[in-house]
Amino acid sequence: TFNLTRRITTAAWLDFAMLFRNGMLCKKAGSPADSSEYSIADNGSNTVVTFGAAPAAGETMTFRYITDTAA
Repeated sequence: TFNLTRRITTAAWLDFAMLFRNGMLCKKAGSPADSSEYSIADNGSNTVVTFGAAPAAGETMTFRYITDTAA
């Protein structure tokens, strides 16, 4: 799991988060099955991204998202 630097506190905005692993867009899934699928949720203190399996050492992860809170 990864905690995002800024929270996404409006549930509908979670659909705007995109995750890229080694430059390839990963699939958002309710129950991720492997390292190319992820789920995202806000637990009240952090927005958390969870993979179905741990990415391999040395892989590049890039998150793109819009926050709904002021900086």
